[in-house]
Amino acid sequence: MEIHRRARPSSLTANEESVDPSKQPKANGSSFPAPSRRAINSPYAPPTTSTTDAILLKVIQLLLTTAAVWFVYLIVAVNSPEHQIQTDLGSASESLRGSNSIQLKVGKADPTAIAAAKDQIEQVRNDFYMRYGGKAEATAMLKRGLLTFEKRIPPQADSARRATADRFLSTIIQHEQEVESQQKDAPEFVMAFAGYSVTVGRGNYFNQSFPFIMERILSPVFGQSPLGIKLTVRNSAIGGIPSFPYGWCLPNFLGEDAHGVSWDYAMNEGNGASGLESYIRQSLMSPNSPPLFVLVDVNSKPRLEILQTYADLGYLPDPVALGGKDAVNPKLLSLPEKDRPEGLQGWDEWGAPKGSPGQSSWHPKKKHHEVMGWMLAMHMLDAVDLALDIMGGNANWREDVMKREESIKGVFKAGDYEEVALPPPVTDVKKTGIESLLHGAPIGKDESKWHMHRISCRTSFLPNISGHLESIIESGMTKDDEDMLQSRPDSLFD
Repeated sequence: MEIHRRARPSSLTANEESVDPSKQPKANGSSFPAPSRRAINSPYAPPTTSTTDAILLKVIQLLLTTAAVWFVYLIVAVNSPEHQIQTDLGSASESLRGSNSIQLKVGKADPTAIAAAKDQIEQVRNDFYMRYGGKAEATAMLKRGLLTFEKRIPPQADSARRATADRFLSTIIQHEQEVESQQKDAPEFVMAFAGYSVTVGRGNYFNQSFPFIMERILSPVFGQSPLGIKLTVRNSAIGGIPSFPYGWCLPNFLGEDAHGVSWDYAMNEGNGASGLESYIRQSLMSPNSPPLFVLVDVNSKPRLEILQTYADLGYLPDPVALGGKDAVNPKLLSLPEKDRPEGLQGWDEWGAPKGSPGQSSWHPKKKHHEVMGWMLAMHMLDAVDLALDIMGGNANWREDVMKREESIKGVFKAGDYEEVALPPPVTDVKKTGIESLLHGAPIGKDESKWHMHRISCRTSFLPNISGHLESIIESGMTKDDEDMLQSRPDSLFD
C-alpha cells in the first residue's frame, strides 16, 4: 500500500489564522516559537463561493430561462391554425412527391402580368380567326378537327381543360420546390410526339411539321409572366415504324421527362385499337404519368372509344384526338386561290422543293400541317387561359393544384402494391402470344388491377435520347457519329 502525503498549502486560506510568535506566552522564561493554530478543513463543510462561481450560476439561470421561453413559444406555434394548414399540406405533398416535406409558396399572381398575358392570348386567337375565315368558320373547323374527352362517370364538366391547366401549374410548383430543377432558368413543359411519316412531316422541311407549328405559336405565351414556362417540343416520329416495337422504347425516343405524348400510327394499323391501347399502357408507366395524350386520328371509332374508356376510368384525365384535312370546310378550298382565307392559300404546295423525298398523296402538305398545329395550339391556349384564372383567383392555388394531382394519381394505386396499377385491358391480344408484353398481367389474384412488366430497350434508331444500342455492345463497330451515310472502313471495327 502506498501512502500519499497531503501537500501543504502555499498560502493561508480563509479558514486559517495567522499568529504572531512575539505575542505568544513564554515558558520557563525562555523564548520559543509557539505552534500555529490551523483550522481543519472538513469534507462535510459547505463549499465556498467565489466570483467565478457566481458568474457561472447566473449564466446557467439565463440559459434555463431562455429554454423555458422557447418551449412555451413552440407549444403555441404548433397549436396555431397556420401551422395546422402547413402540416396538412405537408402530409399531402409527402404522399404525392415523396418523403421530403414541402413548403409551398402562397399568393396570387400579379394582376398586371395576368392581364398582359390574357391580352397576348386574345391576340393569338384573333390571328387564328383571321387566318381561317373568321371566328365562326375557324371555331367550327376546330370543333371538327379536335375532340376532347371528359370523364362521364361521374359527369365532370370542363374537367379535361382543368387537368391540362393543372399540368402547367404543377410544372411551376415543381420548379419552385426541387433543387435540381432550380438549376434551370425556368420551369419546362415537354411535349414529345411519336408516329409515322405524317408527324415527321415528309415532303416538307422538318421544322414545318405540325408539332413545331404548335411550338412557335405557344412558346411566347408560355414564356410570358406570370407563367414563365419554357415549352420544349420533340418530334421523335420515325417513318415506317409501327406502334410496336416503338412503344416499348418510349423513354428512349420521347424522354423520361415528357409531360405529353402522341400516337400517329393509323395509316398502317387499320381500324383496330389494340396497338393504341398497348401504347397507352406503356405511356402510363412514364415518370410524369398520366401524360397529356394526343391521338392523331378522329375517324376510328374503336380508337376513340379506347380514349373515352381510359378517361372515364381516370387514367387519362385530358386526352385529345387531332384531325387534319377533314376539319377544313371543303367550300373554302373550292374558292379561287385569291378568295380563300390566308391559312388555306397554297393548300396544294409542299414546303420543301419539288421532288423532295416523301411528296406522296398520303402525306400532308405544308398548309395541312399548319392547320393541325394551329388547332392543337388553340386547344392548349384555352388551358393556359384557365391556368391564369387559377393563379389570379386564389392565393392557395398551389395547394389546390397538388391536391387535385394527388387525387388523379390515387387511381394508379392498388392497396399496398407499390408499382403502378392499371385497369384490365379492353382489347384482346391473346392471339399475338405476347399478351403480357403488350398489356401486362393481373396483380396476384386481383383481376381488377393489372401491372406492366418492366421492359429495357436499347436501340440504334434515331432520335434516341437515352439507351443507345452501343451501351451494351462489348465488341463490334465503334461510335460512328450517327451518320448513316458515312463510309465505314475496317478501322471502325474492333
